[in-house]
Formats: sequence, C-alpha cells, structure tokens
Amino acid sequence: MTVKEVKEKIDELNCLHENAIRLQNCCLRNEDVTECIEKLEEESGINTDLRTFATLVARYVGAEIKRLERIIDNATVKID
Repeated sequence: MTVKEVKEKIDELNCLHENAIRLQNCCLRNEDVTECIEKLEEESGINTDLRTFATLVARYVGAEIKRLERIIDNATVKID
C-alpha cells in the first residue's frame, strides 16, 4: 500500500468509528428506540446486543486506526 492508500483507509475507518460511536450512544441514551433496537437485534440474529456490538466495532476500528497511523509515522522515505 502507498501512504496515500493508507491515509484513505484511515479516513474510511474514522467514518466507521464515528458511526459506531453514534450507534452506541443512540442505544445508550435514547429510550424511544428501545423497542426498535430489540426488534432489529432479534430479526438480524446477532448474538449480542447492538450496543455491545457497536462498542466492540469502535474499539477494534480505533485500534486499527492507531496501528496504521504508527506505520505512517515510522515510515522511512528516501528523497533524491
């Protein structure tokens, strides 16, 4: 991957991370959607609640973003 491609991937992951956080906060703070969330969990057949799923996605994606940023930070560039 080129540095440009890694930066684009980081941008995509940042978007995913932000959306996972929004989903987590919605599940946590919005009692109006509890019934809808429960139905979605049931219909989708996921084996965890949606809030936990969003939390785990955010953690994993956040760690991947940091890993990619470290790769860029530690890259050696030869300029002629």
